[in-house]
This record gives sequence, structure tokens and C-alpha cells, in this order.
Amino acid sequence: MSETRYATAPEPEENRQLQRNAELQAQVEKSAATASGATTQGDIEAYAERRRMHEKRQTTRGVAIDPYHAQEREQAEAANLLTYCLERTRAFADAAADELMSIIRSKSSELDFENIRELMRTRIADIEENCVSLHQQVKRSRARGDGFLVCAKRARGYIPVSRQEEALVVDDSKFEFPTAEREYFTVETEKALDFVEPELADFLHRRVATSEYVSLAQRMGMAGGTGAAPPNTFQIMVNSPSAGARVSYSPCYFVNYTVLASPTSPVYGYIPPGRYIFMVTTKAHLKHSDPGEFDIPPSGIQQPIDLTV
Repeated sequence: MSETRYATAPEPEENRQLQRNAELQAQVEKSAATASGATTQGDIEAYAERRRMHEKRQTTRGVAIDPYHAQEREQAEAANLLTYCLERTRAFADAAADELMSIIRSKSSELDFENIRELMRTRIADIEENCVSLHQQVKRSRARGDGFLVCAKRARGYIPVSRQEEALVVDDSKFEFPTAEREYFTVETEKALDFVEPELADFLHRRVATSEYVSLAQRMGMAGGTGAAPPNTFQIMVNSPSAGARVSYSPCYFVNYTVLASPTSPVYGYIPPGRYIFMVTTKAHLKHSDPGEFDIPPSGIQQPIDLTV
């Protein structure tokens, strides 16, 4: 006598999973269009419906989903969602950078960030602090009357350094560099600020897009790449060929290093979203900055940061 099998109704958690997949597909319209060949909103909605029904049939039939492939798919969806958020926030980040550059160039001693706070609608305390420091460097340049800023040479141009970093490499009485130090240069203030603006826009772009990404991902039941990280930060892992070194990071638009962790390698730490540069301090107290710039988070998939120094 053959055994009668009955379809098993999806559990509430499985229903939530199906709903999340459908919502996620709607958010990543362009990714869905690429994957399915859809070119109109109707095509995209039809693709999402087919995908949802396929998931439902698989669950109802009691078909086990391979955990590895389920995780792989979720990581790909997270990466697509972040890409979607990046695409829709570029112009917004450029406008925010323009507003902040006006503050940095201001001759006022009282800086007002109220408008930019309302515009950004995400954590910017670290950005405000760096902009205040950069504004002070600009004021010092004007007070000296030489019209120059101390800058670090980077792949995309010359980026101003903080007073703290400047004090490590500059003879303040003569405003000269040690002969052997060629990573730092004096650059005309306005020229240096012209280098800052696109770097600041790229930093803000990642900050704004990630804020939207995390919000959407959490509403869909995804961790959003935050894991156990403190609010508004991402956990990162950094590798360095320099054993036993201390790793520090700085925003890409203003060289102002903060210690991440030690000793290498690897080291772990938490960083707010943005675009960063990294430096290692060796056991012999030698400092080496990596030439690269690194986006945090790099994508919807957790990836280590591999330094060359």
C-alpha cells in the first residue's frame, strides 16, 4: 500500500523569507532587469512574481534549500541592494559635498552644520569633526599669509593633513620638511581644497548610500552587513605584510588617522561607512601609508582589506 504524502504548509518564518525575497527584488529593479531580461516595470513585476512562486513551490514541496547556496544568494542580493542605493544617491552626495566645502572655505569662526545634518539624515559627527579641523588648517594658512596647506601625496592628488599629522613631519618654526620626507608637500590652499571636494563627495556617497542600504536591508529582515557592530559602523578585517604592526585609518578627503587595532595580522575593528586610507606603524615606529582607498562596506559581502604595507 503506497504511502499518502501531504503538502506541508510553509512555516511563518518561511513566509517571511518569501516576502523578504519579493521585497528585495522590487528594491533592486535594475539588477532584476539584468538578470531576467526585463525592460519595463511590468516585466520586472512579472519576474518577481515568477521567482516568488518558484520559492513557494519549493518550500511547499518540502524541498530542502542548500544553506551554502541560500547564503550565497543572500550575499548577492545584498550586494545588488547596495549597488542600487549607490546608483540613486550619487547626485545627493555631490550636493552635500558642495555644502560642506562652503563651510570649510568659510571665514567665519562659528561653523553651522544644521543644514547639512538635516540634508544627510545619518550620523555625521566624525565628518563634522574633520571639517572643523580642516577649516582650522585653512585659517592657519591665511594667518601665516603664505596660502599653503601641508598635504599628503595620494594617487588622485594632494590631500590636506590634520594639525596632528603636520606636527609629525614639519619643522613648525621654519615650515619646512625633513629632507628625506617626500610623502608630504606644501600645496596652494585653494588647489588643495579642489582636490578635497571629489574625495569628500566619494566619502559622503558611501555614507549616504550605506545608510539607505542598512535601513532597507533591516526592514527586509537582513542584517545589512552590520553583524554585531556598534550602531552605524561595520566590522572590518585588515591584513598587512608587516607583522606586529599597528593599523590606523583616515577618511580619504583629510589625513587624520585614528588607530584601528594591533598587532597584525589580521586585525579587526569597527568603522563608520565611507571611503578610507590606511597606515601601518611598524615595531620600529616607522609609518607606511597604503596607496589604496577602501570603501567601507566594500559591498554587500564581507571582504577583508589587504594592505600592501
